[in-house]
Amino acid sequence: MTILLTDFEAGNRFKGDAKRALDEARDRLEALQKQAVAHQQAVMIVIEGWSQSGTSQITRALSAAFDPLATRFMGLPIDEDGAHFLKPFWPATPGAGETSVFCTSWYNLAFNSHANTPGLARMLDEINEFEAMHCDHRVVLIKLFLHISEATQRSRLASQIESEVATLSETDLDELVWRERRYEAAERALKLTNTHWAPWTIIDANDDHAGLPQALRVVADRLEASLPSTPVDRDLAIVERIKEVLSADAVIDSE
Repeated sequence: MTILLTDFEAGNRFKGDAKRALDEARDRLEALQKQAVAHQQAVMIVIEGWSQSGTSQITRALSAAFDPLATRFMGLPIDEDGAHFLKPFWPATPGAGETSVFCTSWYNLAFNSHANTPGLARMLDEINEFEAMHCDHRVVLIKLFLHISEATQRSRLASQIESEVATLSETDLDELVWRERRYEAAERALKLTNTHWAPWTIIDANDDHAGLPQALRVVADRLEASLPSTPVDRDLAIVERIKEVLSADAVIDSE
């Protein structure tokens, strides 16, 4: 399915109380992850996008909402000479009841290549197979791409330059210089990996306050839709035994 990034540049302003929306989204995500743990549901969240689009803010918001004992966060891995590009990510994939959040992922090379880079088509095929393998094993895979226009990116970079505490990276420079080339590569990669088992959600992040609540809402909606509506299976014998112990303790306390 074709994805045109220009369709996500409206930059509509957030309507309502942004702080309240974020607090509600975090509370909802916290509750949903507890259900995922109880149902032993594995979850993978991929966060990609342009520099200055807000990927770090989403990662921090998820870290504030999720249980650290049930969540793994992974950024860009150290490049291993000669290693397959998927190798660093395998150890971070989630087990039953775990959530893995990838802020930059196995898409990094594809998004930072030329659209006609040799081997790119094969790389994207391997990504589709990698994701299908996990989805076939009941992993919920949620993929977000945060899009901002070139004008928005340049404006935010200019503001960062004026800030004494802002940290700018080589990625910021590369995307500024090679924006058109990377734009073509990103659209092609998004199109070829927008599968029915692992679809992309494109977030219009051109407004400073609208992108983050929308992204968190998408994660929550996808997670909620993936969880079973039936109660968690529990060992009834253990439940009854706990009740007996609690009842006995209550009797002792009352004497």
